[in-house]
Amino acid sequence: MPKTLTELQERIVARVLAEPAQTLYLREGHVNSTNNMIKKGLIDEHCYTMLQYGHLKPELKSLFFGENPEVFAIQDIYDNCWIIFEDREVIAKPRSEGGAKRIVKALKALRNIVSPLSQMDTPTDIARDEEHADDIMADLDDERLCGDVATFYEIIRDARKLA
Repeated sequence: MPKTLTELQERIVARVLAEPAQTLYLREGHVNSTNNMIKKGLIDEHCYTMLQYGHLKPELKSLFFGENPEVFAIQDIYDNCWIIFEDREVIAKPRSEGGAKRIVKALKALRNIVSPLSQMDTPTDIARDEEHADDIMADLDDERLCGDVATFYEIIRDARKLA
């Protein structure tokens, strides 16, 4: 399915979302792309040659994030870095495409690990308090399972915090 925004329009929007406190000064093709978004009702009509976060309408933000995956990288409009988004937030701005690809790959891998782990049950889930949880873990230790299992359950609890 084709995207609604052009690559240049996506790069303009990404820059404004990544630097909400700054003004993006438009030049040449940037002006035309922005004017096209104004005509579509995606940007406030009072935007002229300077684009600010407040000019972006909610429909544009929804469109931008809706047409991109949960984790993605896009090149900055000024070509000085890549902008990495995860769940509608800027995560990093590496200077190279290779760095951007590695970060996106790592974030996707982490999401694939965290999501299933956060849904698993642990024996301490039924604990009334910290002391009861320690008792449960002590019982597991008696069965010689504590070392590896305790570590695994800790990973599950950490995954829940990240999910």
